[in-house]
Amino acid sequence: MNQVLFCIDKRMVMPLLVVLRSMEGLADGLEITVLSVGLSDSQKAGLIARSPAPMRIIEIDDVIPQDFPDCMWLTRAAYGRLWVEDFYDSSVERVVYLDSDIIVRDKLDFLFEIDLEEHAIGACQAMALAHFKAELGLDWRRLNLDPCCEVSRHRMRLWFSLVSSRCRALLYAIPDCQ
Repeated sequence: MNQVLFCIDKRMVMPLLVVLRSMEGLADGLEITVLSVGLSDSQKAGLIARSPAPMRIIEIDDVIPQDFPDCMWLTRAAYGRLWVEDFYDSSVERVVYLDSDIIVRDKLDFLFEIDLEEHAIGACQAMALAHFKAELGLDWRRLNLDPCCEVSRHRMRLWFSLVSSRCRALLYAIPDCQ
């Protein structure tokens, strides 16, 4: 099964329901994992009931340090991506993370077929990335966080752990983003 991941808090339940609705008829062969912060039992049950594919919801509020910054465009739930490897076993070869405010217009199979060569992570360019880096004063080169560095597949989990650890450490130094 192909693994799709979302990270949400209670503010993103309705947008995720829209995403799930847009995936109807397009989710064959998918399993969905939602890393959540602060969802009620009824919100979780509603998501599972409306999911077009098998879904598991994992509460991660106790995983993410309480002092990580939280604002409208960077929620505590978004940090869940840094712990993604903790929620999948080693047999999972690829997890596709999707923002919870998109519309899925076609099957996602092609995302699982893209040849990443020896790269551990593939991503599209985010329009807000330059703004985010400038506002927070981040210099990825200085931090040795090149997302395109080559790494063999058998070292992918170790590399992701290293990047995640550096990002986690970095977040303690980020000023409040309110």
